[in-house]
Amino acid sequence: MSYPDVTKNIIPSNAYINKIFIAYYNRCGYGTVGKNSWQYRGNSIISSPNGDILLAARSEETLLIADIIPNDFGPTHPEGDYLKDRRPELYHELIAKNVTFEGGYTYPDRST
Repeated sequence: MSYPDVTKNIIPSNAYINKIFIAYYNRCGYGTVGKNSWQYRGNSIISSPNGDILLAARSEETLLIADIIPNDFGPTHPEGDYLKDRRPELYHELIAKNVTFEGGYTYPDRST
């Protein structure tokens, strides 16, 4: 299976962290661009807010259909909403639009 880390780990982890359902898809079969050809392995999945994989496709053409019912899934964390414990003041500069860098670096002007 190609890229099992994406389908088995990264997608469910992101679903859990963001408390959302994620449907990840990838084509299956062979593709050619110019002189290059490769095989797409599929690995499509549907993951729940709890990080569970609800459905996973095999490495063949597959249609995944799932009933997504949010009320069927309880809290993702024993303490309830763990995101309320975030402390954005600790990472404010990471999300700031303008940051002063040491050494005089400035953002490129992309307004034009």
